[in-house]
Parts: sequence; C-alpha cells; structure tokens
Amino acid sequence: MTIELYTIGGEVLVSETLIGIDAIGIQGPAGPAGPTGSVGPAGPTGSVGPTGPTGPIGPTGPIGGFEGGGSSDFISIIWGAPTIISPGLVELSATCIDFSGTPFASGLVSAQIIVSDSAAEYKPSPSCTILAASTPVGSVLDGSGTATVIIRTDITGTFRIAINAGMTGVSRFLWVSGAGHERLFVRARDGITQVNF
Repeated sequence: MTIELYTIGGEVLVSETLIGIDAIGIQGPAGPAGPTGSVGPAGPTGSVGPTGPTGPIGPTGPIGGFEGGGSSDFISIIWGAPTIISPGLVELSATCIDFSGTPFASGLVSAQIIVSDSAAEYKPSPSCTILAASTPVGSVLDGSGTATVIIRTDITGTFRIAINAGMTGVSRFLWVSGAGHERLFVRARDGITQVNF
C-alpha cells in the first residue's frame, strides 16, 4: 500500500509505501473521520538457529592460576649479616628460599635490588652504590656501581653484593623485587632491610 500526502496546490509532499498493511485510516482536521481499516494478519515469525558448539576452556588451577600449586614460584631472599670490608663499605650474602622455607637450588633467580637513603622512599640513593662482592657469588647483570642493580643467583640460590655508602655513621635500606622477565615472585623475607655503616 502506498500513502501519498499532497499540498493544497497538488504537489506530492510525502509518498511512503507500507508493507504488510492492507488498509489504514487517517483522520484529517478538515473533514469527518474516514473509516478505520483493519491491520492485516501478522507475518510468520522467524526462528533462531541452533546454538553453535562451545569452544574449549583453557587450563585452570587454584586461585591465582598457579600450576602445581604454585608454591615453588614464591621466592624469599634472606639477607645475612653485613661484613665490614672498610669504613663505609660492607658486603652482604643472600640466600633464596622457596615457599616451604627450603633453599631454592633448583634454578637461577634474578632480582632487582635498590639501595635508598630512607625506609619510607623507594627511591635510589644519590650517594650509595651496589657492586659485585670482592669474592663474587652470583652475577651482577646490570647497574654495577649504581644504586639499582639486577643480580642473578648462582646455581645454589645464593649471591653476594657489596654496598658502598662512602661514609660511616649512616644507614641505608635495601628494596628487593623480581627482575624484569623473572617468572618467580621474588621478595625480601623481612621486607626492607636496614644496613648500618
């Protein structure tokens, strides 16, 4: 059905084709209402196709998605007592332990260590540096002679570093985290570690 509206001068104002409607009633303001038409029957309703197959579900694990329980992914660094090498220079050994508290000797651990002037600020010290120990254990991979180093343990899960404050009578603080691509969750067991010079 096509509906057209004309102006008084006879021009077509609107022309619309309506599909699925057999008749329509229009009440104009100028005359009596015309007969009301009926709406035709509803067309057939389409159906929704069948649900497709469900895709595979990926592997799951306990909370956090740890494979095999994940306890072997948590590594704590335990600092040994500082050894004074000379005024303002100390060396510290560190051992890595796993979640159960046993030494982690089944692989290499990489850690970032920052020395700061304050236990309240995670900011590298402008005057204190970290370097390889006089008898190296593990490897300083990056940052030797700066306040931020990346170190890797030896195969026994230990490393040794030297810290040079350049003066005595001061305290410095060590912050530990995993290094870059490290797959293990590395932390210092006792949190921020204070070193006195």
